[in-house]
Amino acid sequence: MKLERPPADGAELKWVQLARHYGLPTRLLDWTRNAAVALYFACCEEIEKDGAVYVLNPVELNRQIDPKAPRVFDPNLDAEVIKIYLNLDGKINSHGTGTIAINPTWNSSRIMVQQGVFTISGSKDFALTAKNVSSLVYVEIKTKYKKTLLEELERVGINEMSIFPELEHLCNYLRKSANL
Repeated sequence: MKLERPPADGAELKWVQLARHYGLPTRLLDWTRNAAVALYFACCEEIEKDGAVYVLNPVELNRQIDPKAPRVFDPNLDAEVIKIYLNLDGKINSHGTGTIAINPTWNSSRIMVQQGVFTISGSKDFALTAKNVSSLVYVEIKTKYKKTLLEELERVGINEMSIFPELEHLCNYLRKSANL
């Protein structure tokens, strides 16, 4: 009832990515292909604290899993690999699987407008660090610049209304814009 087009029974990845994208904890970590969207989230999350935009090369991450043909895993072509990750328990296993990058199934307008992509944690280590992912870097966003950055993002059309397609976000954006 809450979803216009719910995933089919057994479509585990679709259910898990929707759960993650709407705030439930899962093995997935959501990322974006759009640097402006990443900057928006870094600025509006915890506005009174410094933030960061993390950058990751997903092909480099997946090279650890498939060194001969590194690529971002596809939910259709690599369904069996992804299913292994979805069925893992919450325990760390030093000999287990590493984190991988996967493309989404594009079953949500929110994922589409945010240009969302995901990493899914394996059982070897839940943290992504520069030690275990050489391509992982970040740009720190100081608190004192967040308001200015959000204003500049607004000028180029990146705001709550543009990256959250649901009606309540449109109304919230309009209410704030009109000081209501």
